[in-house]
Amino acid sequence: WIGLEVRAHRPLADDRAEVEFLARCRIGGRAQRLHETSRFVMEGGHW
Repeated sequence: WIGLEVRAHRPLADDRAEVEFLARCRIGGRAQRLHETSRFVMEGGHW
């Protein structure tokens, strides 16, 4: 991995959130990007 950029984050509830991010890596010498929106749940005080 060569980079991670959080593009947006939105609370959905006290214990739930949505995060849009762009991750960059290098595979076989070529740069690759992964653009994703993920949902997270807080459990036991941890995301």
